[in-house]
Amino acid sequence: MQVPTDGLTWIPHWVKQRQIQLVPSGDHSVALQGPLLPQCQLKVEPLQSGKWRIELRCEELAPLSAEIEAEDAQTAWLAALERYRHWVLL
Repeated sequence: MQVPTDGLTWIPHWVKQRQIQLVPSGDHSVALQGPLLPQCQLKVEPLQSGKWRIELRCEELAPLSAEIEAEDAQTAWLAALERYRHWVLL
């Protein structure tokens, strides 16, 4: 699987298991598409404070936005995918 986002070099197993595709959809963002799942946009961008902003927007769900502390882009993206998993899949 080709990783379409800057900083994301490793994809969690559950993403592949649920057949979720990460499709580039702009600066620092991807569209998440999978069988029987709502269409979602996930955006992870660095802030000047050194923190990261996560934004998750899905059809039929309220938008989710959070600021997190992460040491690098990989850690921020993994945290964002975990929020997606808890918000949409569980």
